[in-house]
Amino acid sequence: MNVDSSIRSWHVFRKSRIKRVYKLLRLYLILNAVKRSIVLLLFGLTKRLIVDGTILPVANVNRARTHRIKRFGGKSFWVKRKRRLYSPHYRKQIEFEELHYGVLVIFLCDEDGIIYDIWFTSGSRHEVRALRERKEKSLWTNWLLDTFEVLGDKGYRGMEEMKVTDRKELRRARQIVESLIGGTKGFGYSRWRKGITLLAYLYGFALGFSYLREVNRMLAA
Repeated sequence: MNVDSSIRSWHVFRKSRIKRVYKLLRLYLILNAVKRSIVLLLFGLTKRLIVDGTILPVANVNRARTHRIKRFGGKSFWVKRKRRLYSPHYRKQIEFEELHYGVLVIFLCDEDGIIYDIWFTSGSRHEVRALRERKEKSLWTNWLLDTFEVLGDKGYRGMEEMKVTDRKELRRARQIVESLIGGTKGFGYSRWRKGITLLAYLYGFALGFSYLREVNRMLAA
C-alpha cells in the first residue's frame, strides 16, 4: 500500500483542519473497537490482542547525516536494529546491524486484524518502554491491556500484562501483524511536517485496514 503522491504533502491538511480530522478518526476508531468489545463480552467470546512495532523511516539515512531534518529532528530518532539473515556463501545465519532514522509505530490489534489502538514515538525508544508510557498516559490503552489477553514477542518479556509468543500456535496468531507492518511502509519519507499529520494518516490506515479485514471475515464465514 502506497500513499498517493497527490496527498503526500503536509499542506493538504491546514492547521485548523488537521486536529479536527485527527480527533474524528480517533473517535471513530475507538467507537468501533468499543462496539466490538461489547459484543465479545456479551456473547462470552474471547479475543486476544497482539502488540508489535515497526520503524517507519522519516528520512534517508544519508540525508539525515548531512542535513538538518525539520519535521522530526534530534538524536532520539536514530535507531539501530539487529537482523539475522541466512548467507548462502557462509552457509549460516549472519547477524548485522541496520541504521534507521525514523519513528517507532506500535499497533494493538486482535487476531482478526481489527486495530484497537495505534500510536508512534521516537525511533530510539524501546517498545516495552513505549508501551508502558502509553499505558500511563492513555486510559483507552490501559483499559485494553487490563481487559484482554495481550500477545507479544520475546522483546516484551517481563511485562505482567503480556504473554510472550514462544509456542508455535501463539506465533501463528501474530502473523496478522506482518501485513500491518507491510501496509505502513508506504508512509515512509512522506513530507509531513507535524506529528499530528502522521497520526491522521495512521488512523486513516487503521480504519481502512480494519474495515477490509471485517469484510473479508464476513465473506469467508
